[in-house]
Amino acid sequence: MQSVQRLTPATNQDMAQSVTIIRADRMEGSPQTTLELQGSAEIRQPGQTVRGDTLTYTQRTDTATAEGNAAVVRNGMLFEADKITYKLLEKTGDAADVEYEYAPQRMRGSASCVKFLGDGSSIFSDAQITTCRKGDTSWWFELDKLTLDEYEETATGQHAVLKVADGYPVFYFPWFSFPMGGKRKSGLLVPTMGHSSSRGFELTVPYYWNIAPNYDLTFTPHWMSKRGIVLGTEARWLNRWFATDIEYQLMPHDKRWEDDHKRYTLHARLAGARNGFSYGLNYNRVSDKKIWEDTHSLIRESEEDVIPQDYWLNYRYKFWNAGITVKKNQTLSKSTTKPYEKVPEIRWNAYLSDLWGFESRTALFATRFKHPTKVNGDRFIFDQKLSYPIRRPGWFLTPAVQMVGMYYDLDRPYVKNGSKTPQVFVPTYSVDGGLIFERDASLFGKNYLQTLEPRLFYSYTPRKDQSDIPVFDASRADMNLSRLFVANAYTGYDRISSSNQITGMVTNRLLDYDTGKEIAHFGSGIRYNFSRQDLQENGRWARRKDRKDELLLSFGAQLTRALSVSGFYSWNFVRHRDQMTDVGIHYQPTPASKISLEYHYNYEPSKKSDDFYRLIDLKTSWPLSPKWYLLTLQSFSVWNRKLYDNIVALEYQADCWTTRFAVRRYTDDDDNSKRDPKTNTQFFVQFELRGLGLIAGESPLKAYTTPSINRQNFTPSSSQTGTYDYYY
Repeated sequence: MQSVQRLTPATNQDMAQSVTIIRADRMEGSPQTTLELQGSAEIRQPGQTVRGDTLTYTQRTDTATAEGNAAVVRNGMLFEADKITYKLLEKTGDAADVEYEYAPQRMRGSASCVKFLGDGSSIFSDAQITTCRKGDTSWWFELDKLTLDEYEETATGQHAVLKVADGYPVFYFPWFSFPMGGKRKSGLLVPTMGHSSSRGFELTVPYYWNIAPNYDLTFTPHWMSKRGIVLGTEARWLNRWFATDIEYQLMPHDKRWEDDHKRYTLHARLAGARNGFSYGLNYNRVSDKKIWEDTHSLIRESEEDVIPQDYWLNYRYKFWNAGITVKKNQTLSKSTTKPYEKVPEIRWNAYLSDLWGFESRTALFATRFKHPTKVNGDRFIFDQKLSYPIRRPGWFLTPAVQMVGMYYDLDRPYVKNGSKTPQVFVPTYSVDGGLIFERDASLFGKNYLQTLEPRLFYSYTPRKDQSDIPVFDASRADMNLSRLFVANAYTGYDRISSSNQITGMVTNRLLDYDTGKEIAHFGSGIRYNFSRQDLQENGRWARRKDRKDELLLSFGAQLTRALSVSGFYSWNFVRHRDQMTDVGIHYQPTPASKISLEYHYNYEPSKKSDDFYRLIDLKTSWPLSPKWYLLTLQSFSVWNRKLYDNIVALEYQADCWTTRFAVRRYTDDDDNSKRDPKTNTQFFVQFELRGLGLIAGESPLKAYTTPSINRQNFTPSSSQTGTYDYYY
């Protein structure tokens, strides 16, 4: 015998030469013939152990026979019976009336007999299997035949009956398979049942096919009693060149759809990078706008009226980069204006951070714009910005000049008697400067660092006529604190507004001395225009109603460790009214527990516009107990005095099973502008057996996650285990 201080996993190559440890209270015989062991007898080799009250080992047949509290341990599996016969070298044997346990997944069960195979698998007859602890009869499977592969960490069974609640049969499976560890495994995923007022009873049963380590496929039939069946497929492929994911859903016939044609959704993603190049695509197409809400899932996946179809190829090298992009789209609503498509856009960008003290940014664009009804054409952009930043402790000053040249080659003139080749050159001169004051402050007996940061920004852009230039991709930008320090009132290049304006902003911050964390801040900014001229989207000039644009206020504070407030407010001087308000109070004592009460308001003259809203949101993400988890969202529309969206979801995490259910009632997107909008109701239930649905199945509650509601996953994940991670 030999004393071993540390267990080290051995490879199959040196198993024959590995050390064998024999231990017992009393030994008789010879290891070269027959060895009789009595009292806590044990024969241990790397990766396997045989033990019992008495143990007989015969050298000629390499057979160990254990009796009385007999057990075999190998690769994390524990087998216990009154008597076990086992061949050490071949790793084969058998036992009757056996109980077994797989500790990494807390899987256990019993069988009338078991056969140990030399390839690391075991075959059970008349078996039971569960992941519940002893004494817990919440659920188990009864099978005629069960095969456990300890190396591949997979289990397969024949003629299986799922029983719950002390023996009530629920489902019958002629054949099924599931993973025993963290490896991907082909098989059925967690099904989902639900009910919707527009779809009726629903049942989704995904099947996962692990084709190879780098590609797989998930097939998801989704049956709806009021509409029919949706056949969903998701294929993933990963190699050294790219990663791709393709999702396709087909509904051959919808009982409630007015048009007799197939309905579908297609979403394809591809992204890759190699040797400085990056490339990819994001392609989306649907049969109609309502397909997402009617068929896709219990939670609406998209509310956009325009979905992208993009392709790109980029190259990056040191201080410059270049690329080519094709941007196409599908418009889902007749009331939505179709955007121009870029077929293609070629760009080149360069940036030098220290050119004799100057910073230089250069951008070149060549774009072909295409639209089915509007004027088409090519646009060439030259954009050069040169600045000289001066940064010192406590202050900064950055004078800059920007020159933008726009050159067009149109298929026809944009306006009557206009040019097919309009061109504009627009310079912009600006100065940006600020101060940073710091002082010690004390609040409620605690020391802080307080800062006062005034900032001024002046810009001048001469007036240039742009009336004969079409609007390909320009739009008036929404005002926010960052846009205060941008001279152009438009995004894109087709419209460059004149400017003779100054922006002032003051920010006050309170910082924790020890951590540097921001405890509170307040910012206020406003822009004043010396010129009355305002560039309209049609390229013509109009008189500005007020020299001031908007007054912007922003604030936030960490009142306690768990309680915080935040807010944004803007006053529009042209409309003489408040333009936007976003305020909220948040309580988060732990990462998984959060309650938020928020108010959102945005004004538009037309209350039928999607940009007009006035909502109160109450969001809750909270563990009620170690086993219960609550998630809610109530979104109340103040204007029509209706709950715009109402979600209540619960998850119960038992010791060996999990159940989830949720109810959602929401208004139709197309009906939201009405005083009495049409509503829909959805309900779903999902039941998950611990250890049988953890690999690729996902909780539908993840669809509720938003930046304000970050649900924590309480379901334990599978672990990778070594030979001696679970040592019996």
